[in-house]
Amino acid sequence: MKYRDGTGSPGQLPRTALIEASCYNRVRLALRLHGPELNLRLPGGRGFRMRLAGQEWHCLDERLGGEVLLVWRGFRRTGGLNHPVRCLLQRRHSYARVIEYTVLADLERALASMLSVPMTMPARVLPHPALSR
Repeated sequence: MKYRDGTGSPGQLPRTALIEASCYNRVRLALRLHGPELNLRLPGGRGFRMRLAGQEWHCLDERLGGEVLLVWRGFRRTGGLNHPVRCLLQRRHSYARVIEYTVLADLERALASMLSVPMTMPARVLPHPALSR
């Protein structure tokens, strides 16, 4: 059986996908700050969890005993930091089609709250040593 987008049933070959730059950049920043692998529960009470490592992201469903629903891997930048990032997306469960587009938005929300740093001191511009002689 083929889906309308031509990807076939879950478990078949991965397809090319685009991830918004803001999401990809937040994941990279979180991995740099908090370790080589992160395991995050996604907001919304749907029981999804993201396991993030350098070149592979897994979306798991806790209600299904931690079964992997989606896998993103093979990330490739095609432009600057504000351009979408190409990757390979593999659906591993029939339910994956339903959540495919909302999981990354939930991930961004989880990372935004995790990475928010309250400003304790106002920022200031420092003079460049070579220019202040």
